[in-house]
Amino acid sequence: MGWKIKDYMFDRELSWLDFNLRVLEEARDPNNPLLERVRFLAITDSNLDEFCMVRVDRAQREALPDVHGPPSLAATERIQEIHDAIHAMVEDQAATWREVLEPALAEQGIEILPPPRWSTAQREALDDRFHTNIFPLLTPLALPTQASPCTDRSLEGCVDWPRVAHQTLTLLVALEAPQDGGRRHGLVQLVGSLPRFMPMASPEGAWCAALLEEVVRANLGSLFEGHRVVDSAAFRLTRGADLAVDEELDAGFLEAMQEMLLDRGEGRTVRLELEQGASPELRDFLLDWLAPTPGALFLRDVPLGLRAWFGLADLPGFDGLRFPPQPPQAVPELPASESVFDVIREGDVLLQHPYQDFEPVARFLQQAADDPRVLAIKQTMYRGTPDSSVAGALERAATNGKQVTALVEVKARFDESNNIHWARRLERAGVQVIYGVANLKTHCKTALVVRRDPDRIRRYFHLGTGNYNEKTARIYSDLGLMSCDDALGSDLSAVFNALSGWSQPAGWNKLLVGPTDLKPRILSFIEREAQKSTPENPGHIRAKINALIDRDVIKALYKASCAGVRIDLNVRGICCLQPGVPGVSENIRVISIVGRYLEHARIFWFHNGGQPQVYLGSADWMTRNLERRVEVVFPVQSEPLRLELERILDAYFSDNVKARELGEDGGWSRVQPGDGKPFEAQAWLYRRARKRAREAEERRAREFRPRKSGDEKR
Repeated sequence: MGWKIKDYMFDRELSWLDFNLRVLEEARDPNNPLLERVRFLAITDSNLDEFCMVRVDRAQREALPDVHGPPSLAATERIQEIHDAIHAMVEDQAATWREVLEPALAEQGIEILPPPRWSTAQREALDDRFHTNIFPLLTPLALPTQASPCTDRSLEGCVDWPRVAHQTLTLLVALEAPQDGGRRHGLVQLVGSLPRFMPMASPEGAWCAALLEEVVRANLGSLFEGHRVVDSAAFRLTRGADLAVDEELDAGFLEAMQEMLLDRGEGRTVRLELEQGASPELRDFLLDWLAPTPGALFLRDVPLGLRAWFGLADLPGFDGLRFPPQPPQAVPELPASESVFDVIREGDVLLQHPYQDFEPVARFLQQAADDPRVLAIKQTMYRGTPDSSVAGALERAATNGKQVTALVEVKARFDESNNIHWARRLERAGVQVIYGVANLKTHCKTALVVRRDPDRIRRYFHLGTGNYNEKTARIYSDLGLMSCDDALGSDLSAVFNALSGWSQPAGWNKLLVGPTDLKPRILSFIEREAQKSTPENPGHIRAKINALIDRDVIKALYKASCAGVRIDLNVRGICCLQPGVPGVSENIRVISIVGRYLEHARIFWFHNGGQPQVYLGSADWMTRNLERRVEVVFPVQSEPLRLELERILDAYFSDNVKARELGEDGGWSRVQPGDGKPFEAQAWLYRRARKRAREAEERRAREFRPRKSGDEKR
């Protein structure tokens, strides 16, 4: 992708689109199983939906005239660049499906058949299914026969024109009136409860289906009886979905959020997808009606809404076309037969998901809920699941009379409704629920348990880089720490006091907490590397993050590079830093890994003059994380655990299978094996987790383990 580079900073939106192209490369990679490649294609479409809803919406608004006059030339050029890049991407998506995946699936007996290929028997079966299961759910809408007196730029805001549902596959139908032969138009919105794929009879070991829109299109006459169907075209509308609530108004905040959620999907048109075969008449009709901004019309020569292809990727009976199962492994330090509290008192424990099971985290909270020595539980929740064992543990703890506080971040984008439902349920169980902090998102992943041990009261806690979500813990690569370190526990208590009350901590013992001191401390660590760096003992920074956007951090990294500091960055998604520029960033290397699991962990490692320090946390190097979110970044102090994290970083920076490297020109290229030996970090991490779990099981089978005094009834 071409770049316009300003101040050695790549454009944020264009960098994100490059990330989505790296995901699309996985869909084209023949080394991936076929249905997993279909899944990667669906991921790119789902990603693009969210990108348009949020980032394109924002860029389009910046390019619109306002009360101060016309938009800046830079804003106008930027939205044009973004639209051009999206158009190029959807063309690549279409080519990937049409030229690569669709033929490969057909060779395996998996086909989506167009109407000309339906047999008579198949057509009759589909017609019967339409009238039985689909027709009752559809509501044909008549569109006005003449222009509305509305003065709005588009007709959609007029009272007599229906509102097109956000991201809903819709058929625009041209009809001929029986009385005078005049042209009329109707609308059929295909409700989300209907399956996109309609399976048909096929030979054993094969699978074929028709698309929902084609089945409905073949039966439009039943929906508009008395009219002749002249033409039809499928389209899909994406609207802006950036929510804004006055968070200073604590009273009614939750109700305001719920009202805003009802309004989501009611924003301006940011993208209009239309099948390429649509007639000029129907295309012009849609443009007049919905009035997308220039560049926001996307003609597609493949089915619309490829995110529905997740269903295709999960077809039963084709397991050989998917990744082999990799069940999460047991955590050697936390056998199911032992108390989590007893183990943590012996030493810190590092968790590696999804290679290791999330179960110990849930067990930690479940044991806390039932342990009579536990006095209080405090937890932050960003993207939870109402049916999870974590939610159940908090409910049970409150029912058992423990003091339970949960901070549920209802502003977690696209999970707001789920989080509100989950929070209401906790409240009914007696949990003290806090709905975030005004003007800040609470993004940290923390759980604190206060327990009266035989010798004294202790704080036990879990700190993580990922959400307390058992589903995503199986597909996101994350890290967690379990500990009862006094200084960290004291800091964490202060964090919860600040979140729940008026407490304003003067400082922190060991935690880096945003937005108070996280960014200054990160900048100071980078500056320290520059100051300590010498030719004999050069500085070294390694970071694994999801995004690098913040200008202050980037400038600090440039300064450190000029001081001779070697900087290795593993950035999954957006990277605005330009590596390899002589005199600016020649000591900086940037890689990105896109593989089976979504890389989500954040690791920060500093050489520190030969006394390395390593931190984990929830914060990316983005301005919003460093300045506008409650984040917690925590040190890993145990020497064995620090060495383990160094091995993990070594693995990521040695990857030559799934890693791409960012060039000075903004292009990404695959890392080539220097010695001819392929090395894939994610595969290595799973093999390592499996080996450690097996060795621990064999070791326990040979051990005599006497009971300790702490094992008596709790």
